[in-house]
Amino acid sequence: MARKRMVNPDIWTDTGFMELSWGARLLFIGMISRADDEGRGNGSAKSLKAAIFPSDDITVSRIEKLKDEVQQFTRVKFYEANGQIYYQLLKWRLYQQIQYPSKSSIPPLNEDSLNATGKLNEDSHKLTNKLVNKLISADSMNEESHGPSSMRPGDLEQYSAKEKIKSMFKGIVPQEAK
Repeated sequence: MARKRMVNPDIWTDTGFMELSWGARLLFIGMISRADDEGRGNGSAKSLKAAIFPSDDITVSRIEKLKDEVQQFTRVKFYEANGQIYYQLLKWRLYQQIQYPSKSSIPPLNEDSLNATGKLNEDSHKLTNKLVNKLISADSMNEESHGPSSMRPGDLEQYSAKEKIKSMFKGIVPQEAK
């Protein structure tokens, strides 16, 4: 039985959606209509082209650019799991009420494993943990670190490491559209 996907009429005046080019708008709406019951779908450019733009003269590289645009201005995350690219519509449950939902066969998005590309993979959390441990180790050896005056002496290393991590990931991790 086909499941009905509804596009909320307010989408047309959503500030993020209005930032999208016409092609990215069509891609985004197509992704909504193609998503499974948990708001996930195949996110490879080739699959999206075949599913949403089957008879259009549009290249896979153009689809990649549209995907970047969609991810930048809407609440969609593209991620990698098991060597495949998927997408997750982050506000799915807010806008879709599925009467008899089926469990997704697509692995879920893991927000804790963002890597430097803004895409996700299963090993990203290991890299992040290594970076944190290195920063904390390096920072605890730095005698000249300064934090807020209200901190206890033992908190200094943790504060400095957190500040370094924040500045390191600022600009790498895409900001959510407002």
